[in-house]
Order: sequence, then C-alpha cells, then structure tokens
Amino acid sequence: MSDITFSDVKIHNEIEFCKVRDTQIKKKLEKAFLENCISYYEKWDEPSFFSKILRQKNELGCTICVNLLQREKAEAVFDSLPEVKEHTELILKRVDKMFF
Repeated sequence: MSDITFSDVKIHNEIEFCKVRDTQIKKKLEKAFLENCISYYEKWDEPSFFSKILRQKNELGCTICVNLLQREKAEAVFDSLPEVKEHTELILKRVDKMFF
C-alpha cells in the first residue's frame, strides 16, 4: 500500500465579503448561505481595551468571508435579502493574511 503524499501548495482564494454587527442579521445571512450551498467562515473582531471596560457590544463585529469562486452567487443571495443588506457593510476585498 502506498503512502499518502501532501503538496506544499497553499491555496488562498478567500475574500472578505461583508461586515455584520447584529447577531440576528448574521443568522439570517448564514441561513441563506447554507440554503444556497455557499461556504463561508467568520472572522470575529478582537475587542479593544476600552470596549472591554465600557462593555460596548456594538463595537464588536464579524466579517463573513467566502470563496472567490462563489462571490457572484453570494452577491445574488445578499441582494435578495433587503433587511440584511441595510444592516451590513459590503467589503469585497481579498483576505490579507493566511490562517495556516
């Protein structure tokens, strides 16, 4: 039996799709992405020193990242949700750091 060999090639094709600050809006967007088979991941903002002291929850946010190949499909889903669209900030830029 032969051994499995792994490649050293790292694929980095994610984009920061949008920034969400409301958890209910994030859940609606997640549900829509899952129903349309769009893979995503979340990047949570680190709370600042002052937000910890003042306990400001509005300062925290979540960035939803999607695969570059699914960008058009994600935009179509996003455009079909007007309540999500008005409470999120669309980013559409490449992720600047690799997580592996």
